[in-house]
Order: sequence, then C-alpha cells, then structure tokens
Amino acid sequence: MKKTHQKARKLLDSIGSMINTNRYISELSTSEKQMVEITKALSFDSKLIIMDEPSSSLTDDELKRLGSIIRELKSRGISIIYISHKLDEIFEYCDMITVMRDGHVIDTKPAPQLTRSDMIAMMVGRTIESEYPERPHCVGERLLEVKHLNSKNCITYHLCSIVEKFSGWLAWLAPDVLKLCGRFTAQIISEARKLL
Repeated sequence: MKKTHQKARKLLDSIGSMINTNRYISELSTSEKQMVEITKALSFDSKLIIMDEPSSSLTDDELKRLGSIIRELKSRGISIIYISHKLDEIFEYCDMITVMRDGHVIDTKPAPQLTRSDMIAMMVGRTIESEYPERPHCVGERLLEVKHLNSKNCITYHLCSIVEKFSGWLAWLAPDVLKLCGRFTAQIISEARKLL
C-alpha cells in the first residue's frame, strides 16, 4: 500500500497537485477529481488524453490550474483532445481545431487560421453578425389588458388561476412575446381572443 501512495504522490506532484493520497474520492472537489483522472491516465503512460468539457464546473482559479496542467502535458509530448463549446478555452489551449456540427466534421484548421466569427459560422452553419445581438425594446402593441379581474367574472379556470397568482392587472403584449410563455399562456390568450 505504501508503494501505491508513493507512486500516486509522484504522479500528482508531476502535475502540481497537492491532493492528499489518503483522502477518499468522494471527499474531493470536482477539480480535484479531474486531477485524479489525469493522474490515472498518466499512470498508464498515456500518450493521448481526451478531456470532454473539463471546465464545465470549475471556478476561475481551477480553470487556470487546468490550463497550466494542459500546457505541462503538451510540453511532455502528450496529446490532448479538448472538447468544449467555450471558444476562449479552445483558442487558449488548442493548436488544431476541428469543428463538428450534428455529428459531422465541418472543418479542421490550425488555431491561428481561425477567428471567433469563423468558428461560430461553422458551428451554426451561417454567419452571425453579432454574437449577442441587441433585442428590441418595444415588442408591439398591447392586445389585451384586464384590470380588477376576480374569480366571479373569470373566463376559464385557467385564467382564474393566473389571476390568483398576480395582484392588480394583467397585460398581454404582441404574439411574438407570448411564444416564450408556453402552451398554458396560449390557452389563456385563445380564450381571451374569443371575447374580442
């Protein structure tokens, strides 16, 4: 058992991890568990490590640590397939980038030959003018406004239950806003339009 701990300690030290080898896996944080998995791969003298969304639950500090480990592994000649939808990480860690969409390889290029816009266009299948486009402030004219509605003059049970949840008045705006509200709201609007 002592030799196992010594080997584990040596491997953990090689990636700069201070994890106590006497701790149970269940006691470790997500990032520490990732370090153990990387160490496990190294214990088999792996020349290729696949990291699938490794940063999804890491803090900023843990992500920096992971970045250091990736650079260390690359310097040792270990190849890494880094799967992520986070473009900043892709550009920081990857030398070659392969974009896949719907299970098909779209393109593979050296990282310096791609821009964010190129990658986004390949990922979604069209060009995107703005990654975060502005949304219109005015969504349309008000179609229906109900004030002081109570269960005595309620249209349907569904409308009553909505009214009980909100005090004061309810206002429905243009139909494109209603699409976001789901089927329940659509039923209410349908009933309300019968009255118009």
